[in-house]
Amino acid sequence: GRHFEDPDWFMPSSKEENGLRYVLTHEWGHSMDPQQPEVITTWIRAQALVRRKGMISSYGKKNAHEGYAEAFAEWVLSDGRSANPVVKLYARTFGWRRPSGNRDQ
Repeated sequence: GRHFEDPDWFMPSSKEENGLRYVLTHEWGHSMDPQQPEVITTWIRAQALVRRKGMISSYGKKNAHEGYAEAFAEWVLSDGRSANPVVKLYARTFGWRRPSGNRDQ
């Protein structure tokens, strides 16, 4: 298996998260991917932020749909409070709302 702190495969937030929870949320992100041109155009726009800030894994940099799933996972697992500019770009573009409820309850 991959180590959850490997920047080639996982978002920076995965270091602070249960590995299984992170992977399942990332895969949930794939199921939420609208498969629309906006996914690709947002990924292209995110590349400029990534070059400056390095806030996405190498895996997410290579594929628009992986970038979407990674941003989605970080958004959900941070309860919509991620400071990551790439994640915020996806959230604004796709209208993600802050998750309701506390996952620790």
